Amino acid sequence: MGGGGVWLRRGAGLLRWGGMGGALGPPAPALRSGTAVSRTLPPFPRRVPSSSCTFRPAPALRPALFHRPRPLRRPNPQCGAPTGTWACRWRRARKARTTASGSSSRSASFLGPEIMALGLLWLGFTLLGALQTQARDPAPKLIPAPPLDRVPLQPDFKDDQFQGKWYVVGVAGNAFKKEEQGQFTMYTTTYELKEDHSYNVTSILLRDQNCDHWIRTFIPSSQPGQFNLGDIKRYFGVQSYIVRVADTDYNQFAIVFFRKVYKNQEYFKTTLYRRTKELTPELREKFISFAKSLGLTDDHIIFPVPIDQCIDEE
Repeated sequence: MGGGGVWLRRGAGLLRWGGMGGALGPPAPALRSGTAVSRTLPPFPRRVPSSSCTFRPAPALRPALFHRPRPLRRPNPQCGAPTGTWACRWRRARKARTTASGSSSRSASFLGPEIMALGLLWLGFTLLGALQTQARDPAPKLIPAPPLDRVPLQPDFKDDQFQGKWYVVGVAGNAFKKEEQGQFTMYTTTYELKEDHSYNVTSILLRDQNCDHWIRTFIPSSQPGQFNLGDIKRYFGVQSYIVRVADTDYNQFAIVFFRKVYKNQEYFKTTLYRRTKELTPELREKFISFAKSLGLTDDHIIFPVPIDQCIDEE
């Protein structure tokens, strides 16, 4: 009864399946009923001879059961996005609506990436051309300001007699142009003397049908009749501001010279003051002669249009 195997009871007898042949061997013949069977069980675990057993390795797990790689979606040339994505579906639907309505116009937000890139390229060329044009045609240079020693200074200046209200009846400067003559209206400037011999200066002018008030402080320098702008840091970009009374009789007229440096650019102007709005021919010629002595031309001299609004209101 050697050979081992598995014994099965069938009817009145026993049936042996297997044996040393293992699962590949034929079933053993059945024993007759009443035959004594003796079986000695081997110790557990039982070692199976290699010659009587065929080894079959366990099948490898299929990777597809755990991870199925997503197929590569290539951009659809008709919509510029992978087929099946929302972007492609939405663009196809929009294209169908546009075709059905017969409209050929396209909004800039619906342009394809190639068209948008081309538009940005042309925009860059346009900006580059504009910059090159500005480089070739720079802004015209201003007439340089004369040195202060060439500008007359009122001798023995009396600050208490100079204070009061003045009408601006003439202006000239390197930033003024003759064609602005009709747009330039008369305004007033009032000098109020303080205890420290500085002036509170208030200018009132009509602008866009409104009365504008411009208030600043002129601080006296070491030379009588010459002043500097006080608290200059309040005025953005202004680096220096000098006021110089060139000529005055205190009662009828005054000619004042202004020079300022704004963002590294030097500007200058001269102003003809009158105690009244009337401009006599003699004062007109006197002012023109003084302006031209500073290097200005007739194109830089303006005589403001007399008005009553704002400047005569107390």
